[in-house]
Amino acid sequence: MANKYVKGKNFFGFIQRIYTIFANSTRRWEILKDNVKAWSLKSLCQTHCKIRVESVKAIKLQLVGVREALLQIGEKDNDAAIASEATSLAEKELDDFEFLRLIERKIWFNESSTSEEVSFTPKENFRVNYFLFIVDQVISSLETRFKQFKEYDRVFGFLFPHNLRGIEDKDLKSYCHCLKKALKFEERSDIDADELYIELKLFETLETNEFSNPIDVLKFLKELDYFPNASIAYRILLTIPVKVASTERSFLKLKFVKSYLRSTMTQERLSGLTMISTENEILESIDYEELINQFAIKNVRRASKIVG
Repeated sequence: MANKYVKGKNFFGFIQRIYTIFANSTRRWEILKDNVKAWSLKSLCQTHCKIRVESVKAIKLQLVGVREALLQIGEKDNDAAIASEATSLAEKELDDFEFLRLIERKIWFNESSTSEEVSFTPKENFRVNYFLFIVDQVISSLETRFKQFKEYDRVFGFLFPHNLRGIEDKDLKSYCHCLKKALKFEERSDIDADELYIELKLFETLETNEFSNPIDVLKFLKELDYFPNASIAYRILLTIPVKVASTERSFLKLKFVKSYLRSTMTQERLSGLTMISTENEILESIDYEELINQFAIKNVRRASKIVG
């Protein structure tokens, strides 16, 4: 969410650049340790919010020491590009973030104050111009996503077993026509509303009280094989992606992937293992022998060693 806000994106990029300069050299890291004693710098993490907070706190609370370490690297480092970037970060770019220093704001004509100007402390400026702005963006995004859920429920909600039972005929027919309209493209729809209505009414006469979710209903319909419109409707219902679930699922998978035995893995490896764990069903369906052969035949020398 912070990446959608220009100042927030630039700030977190600035944090990562500082960490990269020190982390890519043991000698530079020693310079950092000589100037910064309390909190060690950390790389930004895309999936773990706590580490992201610690990355910012380490610089915020030790800004003087970090600046001094950057200046020393600018003076002593043999790599001209690194030395120039370190000096630029310390002397110029650090001042681009207003909340790191005291700033002043003019009073509006309708504000009551005895002075013409008021001062923001760095903490107040960060809260007003960064934190609250990003919180507003989060709230707006959540409201948009809940609107998507409401629209999803309006179109497909009647197909859920607990909603389908006891629904009045006129309402059911209205829902069927609404679904047909939603699935319409270039004057054609994936379903016929009237036929869907008849199939669902027939479905209600069967022993369906044991069904608790749309997956059970679809399995049952596939076995019968004479509810074509209902089958299509339930397949679409179950394959519509719910975007927010992917993020929640990723965080739930982290506890399985990043245990205390893997606490030092890189972000790239963590993201890869999380994806493998999340999509394990796809991974299990892969034919490894075929994958290895396809990889090997792309290079003659590799093929002679692997395929034999």
